[in-house]
Amino acid sequence: MILPHALEYLWPDLNRHNDFNPFIGELKIDDPEFSTVNNKTQLDPNNPIWEKLWDTLQADKYKPPRIGSASYTERELQKKFKEKLPAIVSGSTVQEDFPTWPGLGVKIDLVHSLASGEDEIYELKSGTARALDVYQLVMYWDGRVEEGVRPRLGRLVCRQANENILKLILYWNNRKDKGGHNYKLEFKKIEELI
Repeated sequence: MILPHALEYLWPDLNRHNDFNPFIGELKIDDPEFSTVNNKTQLDPNNPIWEKLWDTLQADKYKPPRIGSASYTERELQKKFKEKLPAIVSGSTVQEDFPTWPGLGVKIDLVHSLASGEDEIYELKSGTARALDVYQLVMYWDGRVEEGVRPRLGRLVCRQANENILKLILYWNNRKDKGGHNYKLEFKKIEELI
């Protein structure tokens, strides 16, 4: 049985959300070729057989269908913003999966480079904002500052955010980054920008 916590493990671009409650799936793996991690909680991600199966599961036909209001995957949001932002802001460009913090594999969802030379960074989520999403945006910001680029804005785009997420964003906006400047983070609903 594919349990709710396994959704993000099997399909990293899906966030756990009640839109997937009607989904029922079962993945039977009864073969000694599949090994687990030491604490036996998941399959060994370095097992070549599991890597091949995982790659196969990424095809759209194997992903759980969205039943509720979460109508975009994160990858779809990236593509929509990559097309839309340059059309809205003349002379700007957008890069997806922009690498930061070299050697760590960290990639910013979107970097919107303005004609003025300033950058806006985006953390995109198809569901409801979580505290982890805010901290990920801060990590992106810090990575850019470490590289000598101070972002103009860090934008978290999700379907919705509760009051605690907005307070967390305010908390970070009252703090200074390594360069001595205040963070400038904001939350926007997907519907406001698409």
